[in-house]
Amino acid sequence: SKVKTAGLDIPLGVAKRAVRKLAKARAKANFGNAGAIDTLISTAKLRMQQRDGTSNSFTVEDFEVSFDDGPDNKALDGLFADLIGIKGVKAKMHSLRKVVEMAQRKGQDPKARISFNYLFLGSPGTGKTTVAKRMGTMFKSLGLIPDDTVYITSPEQLGAGFVGQSGKQARLKLEEAKGGVLFVDEAYQLNSVGNVFMKEVVNVLCTCLTEDQFKGQIVVILAGYTDDVRDMLKQNQGLRSRFSEEVQFDDFEADSCVQLLKLLLEKEFPDQRPILSPAETTEQDLASLAQQLTLMDDFGNGRDVETWFNNIYQEIAERDLSAPNMACVQAGLAKTVAGRERRPPPPPPSSGAPTAFADCAPRHRP
Repeated sequence: SKVKTAGLDIPLGVAKRAVRKLAKARAKANFGNAGAIDTLISTAKLRMQQRDGTSNSFTVEDFEVSFDDGPDNKALDGLFADLIGIKGVKAKMHSLRKVVEMAQRKGQDPKARISFNYLFLGSPGTGKTTVAKRMGTMFKSLGLIPDDTVYITSPEQLGAGFVGQSGKQARLKLEEAKGGVLFVDEAYQLNSVGNVFMKEVVNVLCTCLTEDQFKGQIVVILAGYTDDVRDMLKQNQGLRSRFSEEVQFDDFEADSCVQLLKLLLEKEFPDQRPILSPAETTEQDLASLAQQLTLMDDFGNGRDVETWFNNIYQEIAERDLSAPNMACVQAGLAKTVAGRERRPPPPPPSSGAPTAFADCAPRHRP
């Protein structure tokens, strides 16, 4: 009606897509209903005048929308392909995509077919943060959320440290991340037993995730060690019921370590093919070295492979070489292992509520 009042014309197909764009904008933080339509129309009118000073009919270009109602397949294809290992994670992401696409083909709301709340469980360095970022890209490309920004936080940051304020702080963080992805690392610290601050945070999370303001408008991921997060959820049944989707990130096997190391070396030395001379080493030789890495106490998965790579780089520099050789690879591994052995053992767990920095120290792997 506002378009007609202004003496302008908007075809039905264009109007539907303009309304869809407005609906997506509502999911973003700080969206205000008042004036949103006026702003959308006035901005489109300006583009129309710049496009054709004599026209009074809007096109999809004026609203910066497309006639394509489907997902952005170009952005989705291969989104997780370069990630090493995590076959189960890739399968889960592929399944989510297929469910959404099927719902869209049937004219159904895909938000009713999938969850927006996930548990990312596994050790550090297994790719949880990386997958969260690409998951945001996938959800945006599928039209589920308007923004692929990932807001990384922790239970400590969700709370305010004052009784009566922690809940408000948690809601503010949810409002900030609305329309995107909220990634809560070290989520086991949400254990509310004996911790009034965390109890407020958990209560707000349980409430907000079922409110229309947030439900289906934000992806929330709780991440951390598998056993610790599950133990936390046993004490918070309300939270458990809202996070029924688990995505398990397994520790790297030796072959995954080799793949990642070779990828890092090839990126750093793109003109060196093969990266290591076949006469000097074999895949089995590298796998044997990588196996030593995986057997270290507190093996850090991808992070330890990156440390290994950095030590190899240092060896190459010190030897005035232009590319790595097997001696550098072996010496780099020796430095990595020696560095781990010099680290102090982690402190014993406290008997009370978890501290804000309880997960900073490496853990002993049984």
